[in-house]
Order: sequence, then C-alpha cells, then structure tokens
Amino acid sequence: MSPEDTYYYSFLSLFNVEEFVDIRGYEESYAISNLGNVLSKDRIVACGRKNGRRHIKARILKTKLNRKSKVPSISIQVGGRKKFPTIVFLVCDTFLGPMPKNKWKYHKNKNPQDNRLFNLFLGEPEECQHSKGDDHFRSKLSEKDVLNIIELLPTVPTEIIAKRFNIEPASVRSIAHGNTWGWLTGITRQDIPVRAPVRYVKPMKGIKLNKESVLQIVSLLSSTSQSEIAKMFEVSRTHIRSISNGKTWSHITKINPK
Repeated sequence: MSPEDTYYYSFLSLFNVEEFVDIRGYEESYAISNLGNVLSKDRIVACGRKNGRRHIKARILKTKLNRKSKVPSISIQVGGRKKFPTIVFLVCDTFLGPMPKNKWKYHKNKNPQDNRLFNLFLGEPEECQHSKGDDHFRSKLSEKDVLNIIELLPTVPTEIIAKRFNIEPASVRSIAHGNTWGWLTGITRQDIPVRAPVRYVKPMKGIKLNKESVLQIVSLLSSTSQSEIAKMFEVSRTHIRSISNGKTWSHITKINPK
C-alpha cells in the first residue's frame, strides 16, 4: 500500500469512517477495516469428505481479549488451519506494511484496545514503552494511593487495605512484594519479606471487632481520620470515637475515659 493510501485510510479512521481492505495472505476470505474490525467474506468452502460445499455468510467477527494484556485478537481459518493474530498486528500489516524487526507497534493514546489506524504507528523501542502509574488506562490506583498503602502495610491487614481502596487483596500483596508499582515504592522481589502484610484476624460471628482489630484501630488514630477507619473495619464512626475516648475497649487500649 502506498503512503498516500495509508494517509487516506488513516484520515478516514479519525472520523470513524470505515473502509475494508483485504488481509494479506487471506484475500479471498478476510478483510480488515481502518477501524480494526475484521470481516469474514461471503464465500463457499469445502465441507465433509464427499466434496460437500458450505455457504459462509459475510459478517463481522468478534474479538477475544487476552486475560492479562487485554489485547484483542481474532480467530481466522483457511484450509483447516486456525490462527489467532492480534488486531493491532493485522491493522499494521495491512495498512502500514510488514513490520521491520527493529520497530514496535505503538498506540498513541496508550489504549491497546483502540486499534483505529490513526491511533497506530511503528516506532523505536524507546518510544513505545508501556505507560505506567496514573497514565495507564487500566490503573485503579493513583501514585498517592500506592504510597498510602505502603504506609499502612506494617500495621493494617491486607483485606482491610483492599476494602479501603476498593481493590482485591491480591493487588495489595503484589504491591507489598514488589511485583507491581516497584518503580515507585522501590520494593523489589529480593526485599521480601521486608514488608510482610499483617495477617487479618477475622472476628467471631456476631462480633465486629476483636482484640487485634482494636489495637490496629488505635495505631491508625494518629494518622487516619475516624471516618476512614470506620469504613475500613465496617463499624460506625461513633464506635471508633468511643474507642479513642476510652469509653469502650479500655481494658485493651489502656486509654483512660475522657
């Protein structure tokens, strides 16, 4: 495809105007658009052992997301063989040409699910570094949240921290072990068990707090607001205020009633 044609299709994709082009190597069966949609063409294919024929109607194929990278791919089949290329590969290969070995596919808006032609280009490896931190489109935490989690880890159980920041306990453990956000926290896998998360002791049935959770609440009072502590331990703010004033659990906290 000439540079002029590539520019033309890219300009159309900017305004979501869709045009289909045959996929290289699958010209009779599949085409891909400048918006990243794959078309299975209307065709007759061989079927069965007795020279049967089957009519395949034209339709847009559904994509499948990779569980980890969330990169969409497609299943295409010719001659009984299935392949599962990614959408970004098909768009780049069709409209930008075969990719050189020293080039990487890059999304301008850093969203791997947005495969419109104008959003893609081939760049040097240093240009194509994946976004991280607040810039990542899948990030649920801000850099400030992660630093707060690091401060809470020595005294607050993983499950309580996860509830406070609306994430999974596994995400908190990944931060504590340096598997994620290590570039910000400075924690590496070799540091384990420097920051071992506090074990969560579940209170008895019918009782919301126990000795361990009350001591954890007391340790948080100096650095965390009472309303936030109440949300973390799923109790009322009045309950937290009573503990801080020594009206309840004073035999554990050793706080004199005020």
